[in-house]
Amino acid sequence: MLSFEEFKSLEGVFDMITCFNVLSAIPCEQTIDITLAKFKRLIRDDGRLVVVNQHRNSYFKTFKEGAEHLYGHISSKGSYHTYYGIMDRETVSRLLRQKGFEVINSWNEGERNFVIGN
Repeated sequence: MLSFEEFKSLEGVFDMITCFNVLSAIPCEQTIDITLAKFKRLIRDDGRLVVVNQHRNSYFKTFKEGAEHLYGHISSKGSYHTYYGIMDRETVSRLLRQKGFEVINSWNEGERNFVIGN
């Protein structure tokens, strides 16, 4: 696991990158774009990006009380703010295609969705 600062300075070429419940936690479209573009630069031509997001959970209902933002809601409790995005496989697939990935496969399994790109 890397911080965003470590990730931005990461160099190299990888066979596979996994991204579990990360995109849905980013409340800034520009940061999502930067992240996906960086993934594209880091993946070998025949490599794989595996993106997994939880798109359904009874706990999500409490976040819907917050202000709508990007793919989800921002909830506030005093000076503490939390963003929780709900990204389904169609949304993730579209974002990957916009950054030049070919979506090889995508599916839902229970409350999670999986998208594999190259």
